[in-house]
Amino acid sequence: MEEKFHIIFESVIDGILLADAETMKFLFGNPAISHMLGYSPEEIKRLGVMDIHPEADLPYVIKQFQRQSRGEIQLAADIPVRRRDGSVFYADITSSAVRFDGRPYLIGIFRDVTERRLMEEALLESEAVLMQTQRVAALGHYVFNARSGDWTSSDVLDEIFGIDSSFTKNVEGWLDLVHPEDRDEMRAYLRDYVLRDVNPFDREYRILRANGGAERWLHGLGRLETGKDGKPERMIGTIQDVTDRKNAEEALIGQEKKYRTLSHEFQALLDNIPDGIVHLTPDLRIIWANKSLIKQAGRDSESELKGRYCYEAFWSYKAICNQCSAVRSFSSGKFEGGDAVTPDGRILEFRAAPISGESGKVESVIEIIRDITGHRKLEEQLRHAQKMEAVGTLAGGIAHDFNNILSAIIGYTHLIQIKIQGNDQVRHCTGQILEASNRAAALTQSLLSFGRKQPGDLSPVDLNEVIKRFEKFLLRVIREDIILTTAFAEDKISVMADSGQIEQVIMNLVTNARDAMPEGGKLGIATRTISPDREFIEAHGYGRTGKYALIAVSDTGTGMDESTRPRIFEPFFTTKEQGKGTGLGLSMVYGIINRHNGFIDIHSETGKGTTFNIYLPLAYVADAADNRKPGEK
Repeated sequence: MEEKFHIIFESVIDGILLADAETMKFLFGNPAISHMLGYSPEEIKRLGVMDIHPEADLPYVIKQFQRQSRGEIQLAADIPVRRRDGSVFYADITSSAVRFDGRPYLIGIFRDVTERRLMEEALLESEAVLMQTQRVAALGHYVFNARSGDWTSSDVLDEIFGIDSSFTKNVEGWLDLVHPEDRDEMRAYLRDYVLRDVNPFDREYRILRANGGAERWLHGLGRLETGKDGKPERMIGTIQDVTDRKNAEEALIGQEKKYRTLSHEFQALLDNIPDGIVHLTPDLRIIWANKSLIKQAGRDSESELKGRYCYEAFWSYKAICNQCSAVRSFSSGKFEGGDAVTPDGRILEFRAAPISGESGKVESVIEIIRDITGHRKLEEQLRHAQKMEAVGTLAGGIAHDFNNILSAIIGYTHLIQIKIQGNDQVRHCTGQILEASNRAAALTQSLLSFGRKQPGDLSPVDLNEVIKRFEKFLLRVIREDIILTTAFAEDKISVMADSGQIEQVIMNLVTNARDAMPEGGKLGIATRTISPDREFIEAHGYGRTGKYALIAVSDTGTGMDESTRPRIFEPFFTTKEQGKGTGLGLSMVYGIINRHNGFIDIHSETGKGTTFNIYLPLAYVADAADNRKPGEK
């Protein structure tokens, strides 16, 4: 029984300390507390409560310790604990007062809650940021009960309306706020178009604020939810104060004549805006264009565009573009927009604003054209990075719990082997259990490595030396029908890295290259330095300017098609046969390089082989201003 208790004591993941209740000195601790604090079991016996907590927090910690010793409390929550290296983590300490030989002692069980605290703080900060963002954007939200006509609203929306807790929040109350000139129209819009015909609410309207009667323009959005009977049940939406924007729109429309006499200074301002801007007639002829648009069109001067049809001058089309925002703006007399893909693959965003004359008729349109190709790439990279992080966290958590179960299985199997010496049949069975458990443990280590967010033990290393030392091992990994060649930079290439993790990256890439060459081939590893510039970043859609070490791993294998390449870094994605790959190798490569502040790209074609290029920042070289990261790619 004592041996079982000892095994449990040694294997639990929570830290355990036994302390003298009077001297507050420690008698012993389990391996988990040694790992938490960074002290060996023998060193812990020479420590006390005063030694493992920040000095500023000692009065509070000692008070909690004494209360636990007296049995007043059992749990001391969120206690700051100082590690041997000086770093601090937070723990919930559950205690139990005991007596041995008539002397009082306190058993404390430490559970690390640092991550929980960080998550709680992040949640509070996120809520505060959301509220502040809504206040800055003058954007409030509401929930409308379509059956009762009552609604609830955020504090920001109450501020927009100028109402307080005494205000009656129902349909009539809302209509009382609507400007008298718009009230009947809004009543019919809500009753007939939204509630009767079950349409989304999307309308700009005026109100008179309850606390002073100030006139404000609002933009209301809402999405209806229907009940089982198909009738509207509730609507959730937002209302934004767009008074400033409406004033700006009205001012823009009313200034058409003044616009024609704008000074050269204003033209210079337009020319320096990165978005393309063009002024169009009703038949889509170009009145003028700024320099950005002239450049986008591949022209040298405005004279090459002026008077020509926009669709012919920009795209060499013979007819008007489908869903042209300018045409729609002329027709509706409102702002119109949309996206389009150019013949050369660029993604452009179009926004058209109507300009009306004194008669109220739209006489021309200002169209703004923005190249959002890079932005869309970054959005895709961000989604990928978030997905990788989420899957990594999940995989790491599952692997951690599973590893604890495996530890118990392996431990008890070893005990069985000790007890049944001489029984070869049982010993063979337990050996099979251990072999399977060790394979499972190796898989959990891969999952833990994938889920790990810390960069490891970073120190200045020479990449050339790391790869040279590892080359003999790589030769044992590949087959005899594969020729390995290396080409190292002449000068030393120093980077801040964990050499073990770099070796893991090389191993994964070499193993994949080997599997991609079932009939043999050539495998190359090369190093050099590179300084990506702005053109490189714009061409690839990721990276940062600065000086980098480049590791290129190339093979002459089967290569990858266009559908496979975008997915190779996804966790658990593999093209290998079932049972021959976990799908975590390249995911871990991506994670390691990302944690080293580097980035990785791939060039591959079916039947022409594959090349992985790894970029790591050179040691002691400051990064430039461009902070875009890959993937993020």
